[in-house]
Amino acid sequence: MSRPAELPRVASVNWRKVAFQTMVYLAVAGIVCFILVPVYFLFILSFMPKSEVYSWPLPLFPSQFTLDNYKFFLTINPKIIPSIWRSVEVALTTILIALTIGGMAGYAFARFRFRGKNALKLSVLFVRMYPGVAVAIPMAVLFMRLGLYDTPFPIALALNYGVGNIGLTIWITASIFMGINEELEEQAMVLGLSRAGAFLRITLPLAAPGLAAAAIYTFIGAWNEVVIATLMTQFNPTLAAVTYHTVAAAAGSLHLQSAGGAFMAFPALIFTFIIKRYIIQMWGGVRI
Repeated sequence: MSRPAELPRVASVNWRKVAFQTMVYLAVAGIVCFILVPVYFLFILSFMPKSEVYSWPLPLFPSQFTLDNYKFFLTINPKIIPSIWRSVEVALTTILIALTIGGMAGYAFARFRFRGKNALKLSVLFVRMYPGVAVAIPMAVLFMRLGLYDTPFPIALALNYGVGNIGLTIWITASIFMGINEELEEQAMVLGLSRAGAFLRITLPLAAPGLAAAAIYTFIGAWNEVVIATLMTQFNPTLAAVTYHTVAAAAGSLHLQSAGGAFMAFPALIFTFIIKRYIIQMWGGVRI
């Protein structure tokens, strides 16, 4: 006699795992909404006419887009347009300082062994333990004596921001270099390259994701800094300082304040999208 066909087994559901995953997804969704909802309203209000901004209930989407808020923001202060390029100079110079010094130090911590290495690596973070404004005034006095205070090319601001970002850049780049197999450099040197050549041709391209992450962090910090920029500039302010004074002058005008905040955020978003592919590689796109 033929045996009756066995019924397929139904896999048991692990309800604890399902509940845990649901809680995780809800928590992630809540965090995302907490971050993105204010950003959404910042950009939406910047394109709304004044009549809709102060209407109740506040519409989730403007009935008509307008650029009058941005036009007013760009024309109310003649220093805004020159300050844009000045902020770009400060941010790019800060990245150059932080990545050059921090990258070389991070490579040294990753590749060489010396006495007091761990203590020295920890001590570089001490500069992050005090607010930047605490040394802004002494630094301003120092740059005044050196003739670098409030110059058309804001090297003083770049140096100030760069010092604050070097410590974190060292830790980021050191962890990246430690994740790159040292044997790749040794094989390149066996084939005739010098240590510097092996670093430039082998290690540096592999470390690009970490350097991109450090560059984004440094750029955003230098671009958005207001207090130090206000203290260390007078005739050649950055965009953050000009925006702060312009938005303060437009107190009570949500549409103008939103335009100022959105205008400050656009360059940082553009810079992030330009090098986002390196960040994607850093978090799993490429495994070394």
